[in-house]
Amino acid sequence: GHDLRQPMSLVELSAKVLARRSDCLDEHAQEVMQRVTRAVTTMGTLVNTLLDYSRTRSGQAIPVERRPGSLECWCRRLVEDLQAANPKRVLVFESRGDLGGEWDLDRVSQVLSNLVSNAVKFGDPAAPIRILADGSDPGEVALEVHNRGAPIPPEKLGQVFEPFVKAQEERAGATGGLGLGLYIVREITRAHGGTIEVRSSEKEGTSVIVRLP
Repeated sequence: GHDLRQPMSLVELSAKVLARRSDCLDEHAQEVMQRVTRAVTTMGTLVNTLLDYSRTRSGQAIPVERRPGSLECWCRRLVEDLQAANPKRVLVFESRGDLGGEWDLDRVSQVLSNLVSNAVKFGDPAAPIRILADGSDPGEVALEVHNRGAPIPPEKLGQVFEPFVKAQEERAGATGGLGLGLYIVREITRAHGGTIEVRSSEKEGTSVIVRLP
C-alpha cells in the first residue's frame, strides 16, 4: 500500500498539470483527463482501506484525532459532494437536534462515504437514498443511511461487518469493491466508542445506523 502511494501521487500530479492547461485540450482529451483523476481517487481510497485493514488485523485500532466541531455543516457538504459524484441518484439529507461534539471528522466522512457508496451499489436506482444526522439524544449522535431495494438475506445480517464479505449482489454495471467498506465503518465507529447496526427488510428497506457518543 505504501509503495503504491508514490506512483499514484505522480499520476495525480500529472492530471493536475493537465487540468491547468485544459484550454489547450480538445473535448476528448479533457474527458480522458477527468477519467484519470477519478481513477486515481478510487485507487487512493482502495489503498487507504487496505492500510486500515492491515492495521486492524495486526491488533491496532484505527487512529482517530478528535477535535470539537458540528456534524451539521460537515455532513451536508459531504452529501453535496457525494451527490455530484452520483448525478443519476437522489440523495436526501436531513439533520435534527444538537450535532456538536468531538470527532475525527475525516474518519466520520469515511464512514458516511462508505455507507452512501453501499447504498448506491445495492439500492434501487429509482429510489432516493436518505441520510439522517440525528442529535436529538443528548448523549449521542446517530448517522443513518437508508435505501430501498432488495433486502439483505436474514442469514447474512450477522456477517455484513466482517472483512471481505458482500451480503448482497451488486447491480449490473456497479463498480466492484473489496468487501471491506462496512468492516472499516465498524472499526472507525468502535474507535470513537460508538455502536453500529443494520436493519433490512422487503417492506422497510435497508438502514445502517451508526451511533457516536
